[in-house]
Amino acid sequence: MTKLTKERLKFFVTEEAASLLAKLGELLMERSNGCYVVGGFVRDGLMGRTNSDIDVVVAGDATLIASEVAKCLGTRMVPLDEVNQIARIVLPQAEGRWHLDFAAMRGSIEEDLGYRDFTINALAIDLAEIRSGWSQVRVIDPLGGYRDLSSGMVRAASKASFQQDPARLLRAVRLSAMLSF
Repeated sequence: MTKLTKERLKFFVTEEAASLLAKLGELLMERSNGCYVVGGFVRDGLMGRTNSDIDVVVAGDATLIASEVAKCLGTRMVPLDEVNQIARIVLPQAEGRWHLDFAAMRGSIEEDLGYRDFTINALAIDLAEIRSGWSQVRVIDPLGGYRDLSSGMVRAASKASFQQDPARLLRAVRLSAMLSF
């Protein structure tokens, strides 16, 4: 597993996002043994881009945890896939219009990242580390996503990636165009 420090990668996060993630980290530490921000938010932060969609994977019942977090944030949770425990929280406009998607972690964080579509989306930040401040944050990168991001390459996270979801072929093209690769 490759772990890279925030300073080395110059991770970009707005004050608003940092505040939300700190609050989210506090709420999740009380409810889960492991919780990570994964995917596009991490990718975009490494590229110096903003992103209002935050994907979170948690150890435990993601739907239940998302419901409890939504109550604490004064909003509601919408179950997207109850079988696979995927839920969404949309914060009110006054909070900055954030979308928080929660999913149950499949195995360890490294195993879970292996199920993602592309290596540049198979990046994670442990929310427990955010509680200590951004100087302590590391990006978890078991598949070489940062290297691919630096090279302008969209690469499947696994050999089975396109068999699992053929629509990922179209997403690869869209992502490449969106990121100007």
